[in-house]
Amino acid sequence: MRCGRFPALPNAQPSDPSSDSAGGWAAGGLFGDTVAFSCLPGFRVAGEVDDEGVCQHEAVATCGDDGAWGIAASDGDAGSAELAPLQRGICVPVMCPVPAGEGVVVSPSGDAMRAYGAQLNLSCSNLHRPTGAGAAAVACDDNCSFAAPLECAPVHCSKEGVPENSTVWDGELYFPNTARVTCDPGFVVADGVQDSACATNFSAQCTARGELETFGTRCVPAQCPPAWLTFGPVRDLLVPNAQVCAHKEHATQCRALRTRTPDRGLQG
Repeated sequence: MRCGRFPALPNAQPSDPSSDSAGGWAAGGLFGDTVAFSCLPGFRVAGEVDDEGVCQHEAVATCGDDGAWGIAASDGDAGSAELAPLQRGICVPVMCPVPAGEGVVVSPSGDAMRAYGAQLNLSCSNLHRPTGAGAAAVACDDNCSFAAPLECAPVHCSKEGVPENSTVWDGELYFPNTARVTCDPGFVVADGVQDSACATNFSAQCTARGELETFGTRCVPAQCPPAWLTFGPVRDLLVPNAQVCAHKEHATQCRALRTRTPDRGLQG
């Protein structure tokens, strides 16, 4: 079986005519003869993509047992009888998917696929910052991709800014979230009050700089106020061997009652 003259393919050229068993780009061929060709820059072989998503630019046409030129399946060999008909439009324009990494902002915005040679400027959203990998200016290349695009990551806050005598929530913290900071046992928030008792926790802000902002809040040693401030004037109560307790969450137990004052109540 003999195939006719190899067809002229738009946007294609012979890869290496000297290696073609058919004798060249324009020659006919016998069953099993091959012609290798490649697509011009900016074009690729239709449907041919490797395992990494990279498009292909070269192909081999084979003279089939039906007397027609065909293309072997990507997992077949050139001599296989299972050939797809060779289409004149086998070389199609290269298109690249727009980078879609986490936090990446694309300019100019538009379609999800861009043509060969298209250029993009990439930046990170205000919740992310560059990891140091990839480029901010990229172009659609022959591999059907924007090679090495910018990579962004959420702004992560370290916990190095936690005040002394306190512990921050045990978990990952990202901008612009807040975390609960708790004073260590025996310490309270300076000048802080919660439900009429000393405050033992407060919120810290993760900033866009990746730092933990506590706005100057600190934890100080807990001290008991005089009993009359906690309970109000008490004129006729004196309980031997007793202690005053505020019975409030976070309150600190005071010393044993020892005296009674007629005008200010009990003092410990």
